[in-house]
Amino acid sequence: MNTPNTKPGKPCEESDSIALARLTDQIVECIHCGLCLESCPTYVELGREEDSPRGRIYFMRAVAEGKVEIDESVRRHLDVCLGCRACETACPSSVEYGYLLERARTHIEKTGQRPYLVRLGRRMLLEMFTHSGLLAPALFFATLPYRLLGKKPKAPGGIVSAIVGASGKGGDLYLGSYPRFRPVRIPERTPARDQKKMRVGVVEGCVMPVLFSEVNRATVRVLSALACEVVVPRAQGCCGALHVHNGHTEAAARMALRNIEAFEEAGCDVVAINSAGCGSTIKDYANLFPDGSPEKELAEKFAAKVKDISQIIPDLLRDHPMRSLDLTVTYHDACHLAHGQGIRDEPREMLGMIPGLTLVPLPESDHCCGSAGVYSFTEPDMATRLQMRKVRNIESTGADVVATGNPGCQMWIRSGLLSAGSKIQALHPIEIVDMALRDGG
Repeated sequence: MNTPNTKPGKPCEESDSIALARLTDQIVECIHCGLCLESCPTYVELGREEDSPRGRIYFMRAVAEGKVEIDESVRRHLDVCLGCRACETACPSSVEYGYLLERARTHIEKTGQRPYLVRLGRRMLLEMFTHSGLLAPALFFATLPYRLLGKKPKAPGGIVSAIVGASGKGGDLYLGSYPRFRPVRIPERTPARDQKKMRVGVVEGCVMPVLFSEVNRATVRVLSALACEVVVPRAQGCCGALHVHNGHTEAAARMALRNIEAFEEAGCDVVAINSAGCGSTIKDYANLFPDGSPEKELAEKFAAKVKDISQIIPDLLRDHPMRSLDLTVTYHDACHLAHGQGIRDEPREMLGMIPGLTLVPLPESDHCCGSAGVYSFTEPDMATRLQMRKVRNIESTGADVVATGNPGCQMWIRSGLLSAGSKIQALHPIEIVDMALRDGG
């Protein structure tokens, strides 16, 4: 492996996130066997050891031990990582690579390893995507020229990529419909249609009310139809996923405590999530707090209630009448559902219960699509390469619909399909279940 130009650095202070005992333990757990290489999208695309999980762990260890400082070259190799965690699935030593990457990125952000304007641009992008009230009008005005000209709705991603100092030109983000000026909220409480089986809290999300409000509405309709009372606490906020993935773990910890309090006050039996990225982070809230702290204990208890929507629906759906759907569907495994949460069978089981629906396999179904939060803006070249690869695989199935359980994947895959002129729809699995329940019971 070619080592980038670095100079000796000081060992990290004990207070630094990158020097935490758990971080060091995880680094030395890596036995450098290389089984992760072929599972890593960036290594598969670039063929460079430096852009593999093993290579990045090498850099993290060198920095933690004070052998090198993080320069532009090291930072680039860490930045180009998608954080998809496919390497964790492949790793025989159970190295928590996602945890290592998050803490390394936290160290980069805390120590100001980027030019000021780039830091400002990246922070602005992060704040926009994690506040529905900012994202909705931003997308509304970005797509307004296309609306006035009667063209397909799209947002000029190249402008955003330039602002955040991306290493590529970026491209247009094609949307399924024109965004509204304000987020579309779901009701704070929806009663169970039949005798109540449980009280389910729903995480509304940040992007969902702006770009995928139909997914949130479908989630509520399905839960209500299956005898669940649905509550959506207004006190909830951003889950903190994008902050964690981009090195702002202290802000994410504050968000975690806010959400835990909001859902505990709502008295939920279960907390349902229809966004894989949010679910992975919320289930992992405990990692944001020190061992032995009351906050960590609180986060662990809360995580026990959190379920992806695909973990809840199959048991409720058994023996429930549904109408037949003449659809051929293929399923894309969202990274933070398959690799982050280990959820693969449940969405397929849920879709397989629908009469008339044919589920066909997708080649490289758990290979990252390139969305990865705001990655499609910060690393547009690699994101587009992975998007095109995913679109080719989807088109090879002959499916009418590709289903995926994460808004980032749905947005990026949909954009790729629209750009390619494909007629294949990108839907959330819960939308398909909702279609089957509309006239079925």
